Amino acid sequence: MRHRVSTMVVLLVVAFAAHGAAQAPAPAAPAPAQELAPVPLPPPQTDGGMPLMKALKLRASSRAFAPDPIPAQTLSNLLWAAWGINRPQEGKRTAPSARNWQEIDVVVVNATGAYLYDAKAHKQIVVLAQTVGFPKK
Repeated sequence: MRHRVSTMVVLLVVAFAAHGAAQAPAPAAPAPAQELAPVPLPPPQTDGGMPLMKALKLRASSRAFAPDPIPAQTLSNLLWAAWGINRPQEGKRTAPSARNWQEIDVVVVNATGAYLYDAKAHKQIVVLAQTVGFPKK
């Protein structure tokens, strides 16, 4: 019997600036996630972009966040890059997993809720549908 190890990758999509953002309104009663339709994503843009070596050279950490949500196309590209299917005939992913067990979940958390990335359908499945407040710093 193999031991299963689950890895959760969480992408936090912060809809409020880290400094000086308005406090989120009080959370509404959550809607049952099973009743909500999946959130479609635009197809990922897999051509173009920055060369790898330049991206590595320019890579830096930041603790400041823009107040605007990430555009749908950018989110689609990030989700596909993190755990998308790049070889559909074989069901193979953009990122490797131990023994190809593919036990990685990518979750997007933003001001409107939490969403599980469904790579096979390239869409987001609603996990939590309520306002998510982020603390002011």
